[in-house]
Amino acid sequence: MHSNPFDKDETWKRSGSSISAIKTLGNDLEGLYRVCDAYGFKYEFLQHLKNEEAEYLLANGIFMVAFISLNEHQTHAIALTGYDRNIKAFYANDTNGRRLVLPYERFDKYWNAMLSRPRIRTERSALVVFPDDIKLAKSKLRN
Repeated sequence: MHSNPFDKDETWKRSGSSISAIKTLGNDLEGLYRVCDAYGFKYEFLQHLKNEEAEYLLANGIFMVAFISLNEHQTHAIALTGYDRNIKAFYANDTNGRRLVLPYERFDKYWNAMLSRPRIRTERSALVVFPDDIKLAKSKLRN
């Protein structure tokens, strides 16, 4: 599990995002890019991820923000922090500070969302965030 060493208010400020726009239009990927840049992280936006690819990234200490739809009008971003193949579930922290256990079958239903910036519908997408000293081995993805 990853801890949260960043101040929530400072992070929102650095994102330049609007809470009201996020609530009505979807998550702001460009705001998350600004946060990553401000804190010196490398990042990549990936779509059409398989559960096995998410497991691989998490097993290698790579943080993921997944974009999900809770219903037809409400999207959400959650931090995937781990997984358990035995129970077939991801572990996640949501933006409200709750720790979640998300069975793959349930998570798969919700793993799509609208983004406000850029204005696109995503499918099985995540912003993958990693320290500067880690290289994302794309060859391990998409096998």
